[in-house]
Amino acid sequence: MEKADIAIIIGVSSLAISFLSLGWNIWSKFIHPKPKMRVSCRIREYGKYEPEPKVTFVEVSVTNLGPNEATVKYTAARLGKGTKVEKPGVQVGLIPTDLNEPDKEYPYVYDGGLPKTLGVGEGHVAYFGLHMRWFEDWDIASIGFEDTFGRYHKAPSSELAHVREYVLKYGE
Repeated sequence: MEKADIAIIIGVSSLAISFLSLGWNIWSKFIHPKPKMRVSCRIREYGKYEPEPKVTFVEVSVTNLGPNEATVKYTAARLGKGTKVEKPGVQVGLIPTDLNEPDKEYPYVYDGGLPKTLGVGEGHVAYFGLHMRWFEDWDIASIGFEDTFGRYHKAPSSELAHVREYVLKYGE
């Protein structure tokens, strides 16, 4: 084998790799793009001013940042190392509180309007009570939403840390 043969082999290999990466980029960007989602988690108070009663919830919201619409299937949480109910890292579904009837006898029977298809720029909000067991027994390490692609979009851990602190101090 001469130097020219080695140069041809390297050139053909580079061409093949270039075509594979071009095909992958076209597939992932144009043919089958997956949307980006922004999730946030915070404490929300309603009825701060008289005569409305003050109600405090954990609010978990998701916004579709595009480039196409996506369907959010459910609200989920992943359990941390200190969990007492399952193995650490297990993902569990969470059922939001119905704000239309927060004092309902069975407050957990509410799907929060999920699954819901979100267009670009649209969002969805789920509300939860201040459940101390989330952090005492379950040790929730992250909270977010799962989409139809099976991807888990979670809230920033700094936001969850503020929620954890508030719930452990004022929760039920």
